[in-house]
Amino acid sequence: MSENKNIRYFIDLDFKGNGAGGVFVECKKLKKEIEKLEKDKNIKVIGVAYDGTDNLEIVTSKTKQK
Repeated sequence: MSENKNIRYFIDLDFKGNGAGGVFVECKKLKKEIEKLEKDKNIKVIGVAYDGTDNLEIVTSKTKQK
């Protein structure tokens, strides 16, 4: 993983105990979709939902407008 300080972690909040990283999967389609969504400065990706299928749901929130 890069030394990027802006890493966002999407974690299962129901999990109890210690977790470990280190398994990386290249997913260009997910990266591009997040970038496309967040190009609109009023949208922020706040999570990814996994239901055991090949489909991931991208969870978004509208950001506050100034």
